[in-house]
Order: sequence, then C-alpha cells, then structure tokens
Amino acid sequence: MPSSALEKLVTDIDSAIVASGSFTDLTIYVIDLDEDEDADYEFSVPNIIYGVDAIPTDYFMDGTRMMSADVAVTVNVSEFDTINSLTRKKCVNYILDLLQDTLDAMTFSTVTPIEFSTTGGQSASKVAVAEDEFVYRGGITMNVQYLDD
Repeated sequence: MPSSALEKLVTDIDSAIVASGSFTDLTIYVIDLDEDEDADYEFSVPNIIYGVDAIPTDYFMDGTRMMSADVAVTVNVSEFDTINSLTRKKCVNYILDLLQDTLDAMTFSTVTPIEFSTTGGQSASKVAVAEDEFVYRGGITMNVQYLDD
C-alpha cells in the first residue's frame, strides 16, 4: 500500500488512541512505520503494536479510490506489569476492552470512512518468550472501508 494512504489512516488511529488518555502507560508502535525500531520492540512491554493491511477495491473517475483496510492491534504486557491494579491476562483484557471502545468511538479526519467495525472480536493468550519468562498478549481487529483522495 502506498505510504501516503497508510499514513493518513495511521494518523487517525494514533490520534484516537492518544486522545483517549487511557493508554499512557503503554508504548505504541506501528509496524509499517516503525521499521527502524529495534527488532525486539514487541518484547519491550507494555505496548500496543498495530499494522495496517489495505488494498484498493474500487477506482473513480475523479482520481479517488475506495480502500479496504484491516487493522490488527496487539497488546503485550509482562507478567509483572500492573495497569489499573490489574496484572497478566486480566490486564490484557482490560486494555482490549478500552481499546475496542476507543476504536468504536473514533472519528476520522484524514480519510473519508464509508464503514468501520471492530466486531472481529478479541483474543488473549500467554506466550513463552524464554524458559521462565512470559508475555501476555491480546489482539483485536478492525476493518475500515474508506475513500482515499
């Protein structure tokens, strides 16, 4: 996907996450834009990591195109992180609920949305990263159809 189309959607998502004020304890990484970051950033917890996969679905005579984007958001916390007095899987589930509410309520300023939804559901799990070390990870997906000028 062209980086200009990606940056527009990422700007709206970042703005919604930051404006909510609910994720100040987490570092936010965008897979498609933070490529120069350390390769192990997913283990620099707690964090939110997301990536956007978009394809054009229709082209119009005025030069605009309709895009369909899937946004995959992952939340990572260590077994020792405490956010809002919660740890481990309860912490991940709490963050995922906040994140879903934030994404459902977001407004778009740089793209013209046609439809967007986070009804893809949530998942949470415990992932071994070393012999006695674990990361608690959760995920949520969002689908956005929008016009890209």
